[in-house]
Amino acid sequence: QQWARRLVLDGLVVTIAAIGAVVLRGRGLRAEASSGVDPYLAAVPVLVGLAAGLVALRLYPLPIRLLAMAASTLRDLVPSLALRNAARETTSGHLPLVVLLLATAMGVFSSVILSTIEHEQQVTSWRRVGADFRIEAGTSDPVLPPLDPGAIPGVEAWTAAYLVDGRIDGGSVQREPVLFAAVEPGPHERVLADTPGERHLPPPFHATLGAAALPGSIDEPLPAIISETLASRASLRRGEAFMAATPIGDASFRVVGVRAGFPGLPPDRPFVLAPYPALRQAFPTETIRATTLFVRAPAAAGPAIASAIERDGTGIRIESRHDMISTLRDAPLTVAVTAGFAASLGVALCFSALALAAGSALALAARKRQLAVLRTLGLQRRQLVSLIVVEHAPMTVLAILGGVVLGLGIAWLAGPALGLGAIIGPDNAIRSHIDWAQVLLLGVAPVALLAVVVAGGAWLVQRADLARQVRWSEP
Repeated sequence: QQWARRLVLDGLVVTIAAIGAVVLRGRGLRAEASSGVDPYLAAVPVLVGLAAGLVALRLYPLPIRLLAMAASTLRDLVPSLALRNAARETTSGHLPLVVLLLATAMGVFSSVILSTIEHEQQVTSWRRVGADFRIEAGTSDPVLPPLDPGAIPGVEAWTAAYLVDGRIDGGSVQREPVLFAAVEPGPHERVLADTPGERHLPPPFHATLGAAALPGSIDEPLPAIISETLASRASLRRGEAFMAATPIGDASFRVVGVRAGFPGLPPDRPFVLAPYPALRQAFPTETIRATTLFVRAPAAAGPAIASAIERDGTGIRIESRHDMISTLRDAPLTVAVTAGFAASLGVALCFSALALAAGSALALAARKRQLAVLRTLGLQRRQLVSLIVVEHAPMTVLAILGGVVLGLGIAWLAGPALGLGAIIGPDNAIRSHIDWAQVLLLGVAPVALLAVVVAGGAWLVQRADLARQVRWSEP
């Protein structure tokens, strides 16, 4: 029978989409490193959307019939009549549901990808530079001359850091090379406050060391954060102690945190991060001069910072996070990808609104005689508008909510397979980012257009010639 064939075909599409979704999430678009893009896996997002649309198309009449049965117990005629009209629609009459659902899903998917690219590029810039501006000593002189970035116009906050090569003995390693870094806890957190690069330092970094033992000795180890790669390689865990050799001397440290990375520290090097004040206490006779300055300032302050650096020292390097963001955004690949997804977002927004408007207009045209008859029975304008709204509201709400969920699901499913690392940076663990304002716009725009169509349709029905509309045509 026809319904059986339809069930088999729908089930086949859903099964193919489900298998593709599992495979795509597991291994990405490429079956092998040298085999190129797999066409089947590349089509999985479309197949998933098609499968979801078919399921929605087949299941939609069931809850509408239940709602119509429940509305028939009410004393008001409008809800029952509107829901019965919706339930009596043929499959072709429900096609706007599928169109609106798929358009919303594609719009949400494009919005998530655009937001993810923008957000992760910001994260990349903070991770690599460590602040809005990074000032480093040159190779000829490993330390910076005395500088006061706070006196430069536009600078909001700044902090000094001590970055040198070191070695550690502890856990399962001996003389393991590491990047040793020391930062001022309070000023460093102010530089990174309310940014994607924000990293709160643990309480031991802010605590004052006791006076019972020498700071940095075995009895009074200094607090330290180590990288995950170092923790894995050395088998060091939180609370364990190790020895570190630095250019200013050897000291004992205790692990108070393990992190994948830290803003301003190279992601490919194992590191040990310690508090600058505690390091001064451990080596009171040594002069520990900063090797790096992290400065918080807007892009407009760049020329003033560069001028001050040229005046106060030579061979000093300055790196701007703002310039890095501009470079990432202006790359040809980034421009092409973002333009493509932005166009998809705009097309999805327009298509969903037009599909809903066209479906509503066609339904109003098909119902014009029924509405005219109801007007002769005393149907008021308010009831006329309610009738149209109640008939189309379930389809609109279901399509928009289902499209949002489907779009987020496709983004979660296909996001890792899109190769965004070429745009954002290969050292990033890419996480989807959602701009809820854009997602809300994808739902509000069709609803607003539906309101315009409903108001216009009600106005046209009110102006229609009742005698002509209700007259039966001659056979």
